[in-house]
Amino acid sequence: MRHRKATAILAASLLLAFFESRQALAQDEAPQVDPAFVELQNALKVDDTLTITSDNGNKVKGRLIEITDEHILLRVKNGQQSIAAPQVVKVGKRKNGVLLGAVIGGLAGVPIGLALNSYASNEGLDGGYAFVPVVMGLGIGIGIDALIPSTRTVYDRKSQTRVTVSPVIDRDRLGARVTLKF
Repeated sequence: MRHRKATAILAASLLLAFFESRQALAQDEAPQVDPAFVELQNALKVDDTLTITSDNGNKVKGRLIEITDEHILLRVKNGQQSIAAPQVVKVGKRKNGVLLGAVIGGLAGVPIGLALNSYASNEGLDGGYAFVPVVMGLGIGIGIDALIPSTRTVYDRKSQTRVTVSPVIDRDRLGARVTLKF
């Protein structure tokens, strides 16, 4: 009875493997293009400042000339450099977000403006110039944020979630193993 059950499981597994198998080729198949890399083509524009990390750990910084399914072409200090798509591990895009600096600078100027407004009203003056510290804070915040560039990661090959399902057939158990990589 136990032998028949094992034989039935083995036959079902072989049948499933037969229908689920892929075509085996003698030559290497063309490498699959990562769908996230294809989406990256729509997210980037020519002349964006990029920092690309390749699979060997090298970082290349330059301006984007061209991006295709096969490579990324950058303008670097001493010419052009092409990086093959399968070698790209991470792509960072330089951004100058001045909005956060403007908010922080403006909010930093509010207490000073309120203090000036209170002082002016105590002295019988108009408090209309109390907005000067707020406007100055806005300008200082925007200036600081513009001077300090930051890089935002727009593509990371290693961060993609992968799910692998494999059958588990043993004398004592029958099931599947699910592996989640993230």
